This record gives sequence, C-alpha cells and structure tokens, in this order.
Amino acid sequence: MDKKFYLLLIWIMLFGLNAFAQSEIETKSTPSFSLETVVANKYAWRGILYDQGLVIQPTLGVEYKNWTLQLWGNIAAVEEDGFAKNHELDFLLQYSFEFGDLTLSPFLQLYTYPDKDEDSALELSLACDYNMGAFTISSILSRDIKLGIPYLFGDHCISFEKELNEKLILNTSAGFGWGTEKFNLYYVGIGKSAVNYFFASASLSYFLNEEICVKPFAESYLLTDQEIKNLTNDSFVNFGLSISVGF
Repeated sequence: MDKKFYLLLIWIMLFGLNAFAQSEIETKSTPSFSLETVVANKYAWRGILYDQGLVIQPTLGVEYKNWTLQLWGNIAAVEEDGFAKNHELDFLLQYSFEFGDLTLSPFLQLYTYPDKDEDSALELSLACDYNMGAFTISSILSRDIKLGIPYLFGDHCISFEKELNEKLILNTSAGFGWGTEKFNLYYVGIGKSAVNYFFASASLSYFLNEEICVKPFAESYLLTDQEIKNLTNDSFVNFGLSISVGF
C-alpha cells in the first residue's frame, strides 16, 4: 500500500509537469496575498472536537502561478465544558495541475502545537477536484510521513455553488470521512478502520468589493461509528463567521 501510494503521487506529479510544460494555461505572473480570520464556536478536525468554545482561526495565504503557501492558526479564546485550550499552528505547501475540469493538487501539511509537548505531524496529501458546472466533486487522501504511523485518511464530498447576485454566492456541500485502522488507533484509541463521520455545510459569501468578503457558515458532523463516538465526542454543529481580504 505504501509503495503504491508514493508511486501514484510521483506519477501524477511527473505527468502533470509534462502536461503543464506543453500547455498554454494562463497563470498569475505576480504573487497574490490573502488574509482570512474565522471566528467559530468550536474547533474540530476530522470529526474530533479539540476546542468547544470561542476560537479564532487566522490564515495567511500566498499564491504564485500554481503554488499556494498557507499559514493557519487556531487560538482558543475560552475554555468550555472541560476542553483544554488548544493552540495550533499549521503550514501548507501545495501545487496544482489543471487538466480541463479536473484539478490535481498534491500538498504537504505540517501540524504544530506551540504550547504542548505533542509531536508535530507531517502529512503528504493529494486533492482531486472535478468541476461539473455548479457542482464539484472533491476527494482528499492523506498519509503520515513523519510520525512513523502509516495511516491513511480520506475526505470526500460534493459541493454546489450558486451566484445569487453580483455580491452574494451560496455554497453547500455534503460528504464523509474515513480513517484506516492505524489512523483511528493513533487519534481515537481504537484499532479499527471505519467511516468516521458524515458532514454537511452551508455558507453565504457577501463581497463588499473585489478584495473583501464576509461569509457566515454552519457545518454539521454526524459520527457514524458508536465506538468512535464513545471515545471522542457526540455529533455536533459548528457555526461561525469568516472575513477575508485579498491584496
């Protein structure tokens, strides 16, 4: 499984580089920057609650041609219901290949925890997005490459986007996430592979101008495996507000 996963990523990257070199895809010639701040009532990762209370999550992003670099943080503003404050700082580096309606994006993501002795994690992932007009089918497959735990986690969804007017865009999505036995053993404490959750989300983007966007959102997670639910948390709803600025 491990060799096949790496060989698949290498093949995709080589094929994409060759196709990109022979194509005339227009890309941005100068870097663009973005700053986003999310305020939400919870912080959850792959169906697991890490903070239940007010959280602030800033993201600084840089895009140049097909490259994306992001710095993401989670700051727990309050402690609630026995959840300890969780502070996190993540780094993401991604490259995207475009083949008509299909986009393939291998990326590296580093998870760090500044106020804990917990080991940082590094994942190699592959995102696939297929655009079908108003609908997009998306899949992400992630593999640990630092902790020495050869787990896999998959996240798959279908999303719908509709422009309501010049300033408003509605986006909805639904999907599920699954973890292998090693993923669930390390992060949940149970040695079994499972579909960990189903989820649904909705957001409404309001563009004040070309650079500034305000977006309220809500997302619901339904944990499907009772053993995982008993060891982590109940199903939950998360909601918040995102404000982003491009420059």
